[in-house]
Amino acid sequence: MNQSWLTVRLRRLPSSFQLDQRVPLVLFVLAMIILVVMILSVGYGEYPIAPLNVIRTLLGLETNNPDYAFVIYTLRLPRVIVAFLVGMALAIAGTILQGLTRNPLAAPEIIGVDAGAGLAAVALIVLLLSIPVYVLPIAAFAGASIAALLVYTLAWKNGSSPIRLILVGVGVGSTAGAFTSLMITFGSIYDVSRALVWLTGSVYGRSWKHIQPLLPWLIVFIPLSLVCARELNTINLGDEVAQGLGSRVEWQRGLLLISVALAGASVATAGTIGFVGLMSPHLSRQLVDTSHEGLILTAALVGGLLVTLTDFLGRSTPADCTPVDPVAGTTCVPNPFERLITLDGVAFEDAIALGIKPIATVFSNLSPHLNSQLDKVENIGQTGEPSLENVLALNPDLIMGLDSYQPIYAQTSKIAPTVLFEFEHSGQWKEVFQTISQMLGREDTAQQVMDDYNKRLEEFKAKMGDRRPIVSVVRIYPNSINLYLRDSFPGTVLQDAGLARPSAQDVSAADAQCIANNPIQISISRELLSQSDGDVLFVWTAENEAEANQKAQKT
Repeated sequence: MNQSWLTVRLRRLPSSFQLDQRVPLVLFVLAMIILVVMILSVGYGEYPIAPLNVIRTLLGLETNNPDYAFVIYTLRLPRVIVAFLVGMALAIAGTILQGLTRNPLAAPEIIGVDAGAGLAAVALIVLLLSIPVYVLPIAAFAGASIAALLVYTLAWKNGSSPIRLILVGVGVGSTAGAFTSLMITFGSIYDVSRALVWLTGSVYGRSWKHIQPLLPWLIVFIPLSLVCARELNTINLGDEVAQGLGSRVEWQRGLLLISVALAGASVATAGTIGFVGLMSPHLSRQLVDTSHEGLILTAALVGGLLVTLTDFLGRSTPADCTPVDPVAGTTCVPNPFERLITLDGVAFEDAIALGIKPIATVFSNLSPHLNSQLDKVENIGQTGEPSLENVLALNPDLIMGLDSYQPIYAQTSKIAPTVLFEFEHSGQWKEVFQTISQMLGREDTAQQVMDDYNKRLEEFKAKMGDRRPIVSVVRIYPNSINLYLRDSFPGTVLQDAGLARPSAQDVSAADAQCIANNPIQISISRELLSQSDGDVLFVWTAENEAEANQKAQKT
């Protein structure tokens, strides 16, 4: 049978490639399909964006909505790019493994490479705290390398055998999986919840910080796989024929290192995603010739398309719950939920602002303006000490609270899906509100609330004109007098309103933390009471009662 080939020679490098003439057309068609899927995926969500507006935003052209750039560049585009890159890496890893072993069932998840990478990543998450993102690909590569080395060593018997590599790989993968399960069983519930993300495999919540550690691995090992493609063609002829052609078979099986690197980096970024490395080479062989120069390129795009498309279909298919990844671990928020319990005033207040009426909360330390919202709301105890018995009796379908409730997360998560969000101080109210709205699927409502807030600020500024009075905010506790600083809740509102602060209160959260070990308040003595002076003075007491406030103002 006549076969038409394209020969590519690199002038600056002693290398050349032969490609099936169908490869360029197939690659072009796949690239166009991937581009369409990416545009549709970026535009789809709770805040839908038309494909034309997606294209205009990506090209830097004007649109009729300034929010598009934030939604696309911050929330959605990184996730789509991660899905594509991970799919590429897994597909190339699977293609190399099938070429090395001459076995159509070979894939990173089958011969133990993924299991080794997952074990290393889970061990790092469970045993160590505050792991930098860039460390995980290195740890996953190390775990995958150890697993591959172990497979190769155990499969050695006067040389390696493709069949032995597969059989030993299955055994090593099962062993690594057993150790992973052991760590999950005996690890801390908070760390285990994070680790489970890597085992299930997902691109949810991926951002630019996840792309940066992945790119160097792809930049190095994808071109290297193309350079070594001819060796895979030789090995595919069989060990005896390859040796007869002068190929050093055992050295060429060092190409396993490329597969290990790509699989390890993918697992560290998106967890153990199966099927892609197994099926992408098979689908690609239906499109182009089996020559690895073209097969690797085609499989890379097929793998990227598979992961990008399945992620898009998964997001667009109605689900009973939406996975979120707060501080305590991945939680599936029911869709819809009807019986929300909040564990503190912050969660309760934000839920009310989003148009959600919790069935229960803690009544202590709630702001007085929330009293009108407590009708038909049950009291579940004190702030910091909610009654789990009361919570259980109310049969909630969702529980929400601050990250300070992590000590009881193991108990509450058994009662109902529990979402705990990070909260350091009140000055982060905008970020916290945005986070909660995303977790509860109320982004549109949150945007309306913030639009109303900004509108009222503009109306206030218009009434104030050029006047910029100095505004002081003082809180009187039983044993101290405190000044609210620039990055506190009232401080951020005053900044947004364009109002000035006394110099003693115009202190950032970072500086205040160093000075007073408190990012939003600083205590003063009566002798320094002049630091609280201003054109306008807001004073209240810790009790938040009208009579106490009047007494404090007289003082």
